[in-house]
Amino acid sequence: TYLIPSYFLAKKIFNTRTAMISSIFLIFIPFIVFQVPYTWPKTISSFWILSAIYLLFYSDNKYKFYLSGLFLGISYLFHNYAIFYVIPILAISFYKYRYDTIKTIILFILTISPYYLWIYTSYHSLPSSNFIYYPFASDYESALVRPETVFPTFFNQSIFDIMSARVANTLITILPITPLFNDRPTYEPVLYYTHTFPGGLGIMLYISAIYSLFKYKLDKVVMAIIAVPFILYVLLFGWKIWGLLPVGLHPSIPFLVMIGVHQRSNKILSLLFLSVIIETVIFISLYQLFFTSISGFQDVQNLLEPYNITINNFKSIYEFRP
Repeated sequence: TYLIPSYFLAKKIFNTRTAMISSIFLIFIPFIVFQVPYTWPKTISSFWILSAIYLLFYSDNKYKFYLSGLFLGISYLFHNYAIFYVIPILAISFYKYRYDTIKTIILFILTISPYYLWIYTSYHSLPSSNFIYYPFASDYESALVRPETVFPTFFNQSIFDIMSARVANTLITILPITPLFNDRPTYEPVLYYTHTFPGGLGIMLYISAIYSLFKYKLDKVVMAIIAVPFILYVLLFGWKIWGLLPVGLHPSIPFLVMIGVHQRSNKILSLLFLSVIIETVIFISLYQLFFTSISGFQDVQNLLEPYNITINNFKSIYEFRP
């Protein structure tokens, strides 16, 4: 789902060579390989987010404001975490296009409104998400299962505790240091390393992207699309989550890959590609060694219980096999 909009974005922002090479890299980087056996709404949502970005900022389509609003609405309907890209996209659009952005906002609202209307008429309440508790929660379980404990616990925390979780999430996500943070009972270093930018892209490709971010003057829209959602996610989570990449930063991955391969010689690209393949093979080997699919995923069952829905033979690829 990433390849089509990512190719056209790279071609428009950089050139055809970068578009073709980044598309090849996208197929093989560990994070994308990790997504293959575990398809979820965030991945499909990313397709629509990337398509909206292309239309809104890099297309001359006369209907781009309406279509981008439609695409952003679809992305939100697939997963509400898309809002962390919708917000900066609309902000950038307003900065560039001023009041034409209203067309995009109107189409976005019109696209998601039928869903909210259906929920309200069917269940006599509006849908809600527990992620409103995430900035104040000290752990995932309290945010999801015991939200009534979130605020009392939050106000009993020190500023150091509140900030340390954000700092840890930032460092864990941008640096290859995940194995150092192993105080969690369910700690799984093979899995969590792919939740980071170095592990998700491959360490050499990631270093190449970081080098370009500081070396070259890059497109301001791209920089904002990478930076703002990351900052929002850092602020969102009040506990260590062992890498922010899979929680919703999927649309940033293609941009980092483009940046990492742009203006690289064929020799450097060959070395980067070889390093990506080696890391992906190592990840797959360790993954097959330590992980297996098993029945049951209690969190999902608990969420569906109010609707009298029972899961049979549900599979989770995340279960650690000792």
